[in-house]
Amino acid sequence: SVSEHCVHVSLHVPPEYAREALLHDSAEAYIGDMIRPLKHQVEMSEFRRAEAEIEMAVFEHFGISSTHESHEAIKKIDDRILVNEISALSARPEMYLETPLLRDLQPLPMDLWCLDPGDAEVIFMDRYQELFT
Repeated sequence: SVSEHCVHVSLHVPPEYAREALLHDSAEAYIGDMIRPLKHQVEMSEFRRAEAEIEMAVFEHFGISSTHESHEAIKKIDDRILVNEISALSARPEMYLETPLLRDLQPLPMDLWCLDPGDAEVIFMDRYQELFT
């Protein structure tokens, strides 16, 4: 789930980026998720713009100041966790892992939990409480 994914990212970035990492996919709650190959097509520029504006609004609401450094650190962990997720959950992981984006990335030394939605919400909210209160 996106909730579980965001918790994992928040646990693997430097602590000063954990709050931003927990909310890095928050726009997906409003406009849904889209696979990267499709999202990065030229025709999807308005989707990407809307996603960025929603993310900025969420960050502003929660007092998060995103920087180039924090964004890059989160993206690096996000990409590596994607390797974990594809390896564990895809029927044909090689189809994705041999793409230029992922070819040279190593998975993180971690296990996915594969929680049901209710449990994923609980761990997300627990992590939120830990980071924001």
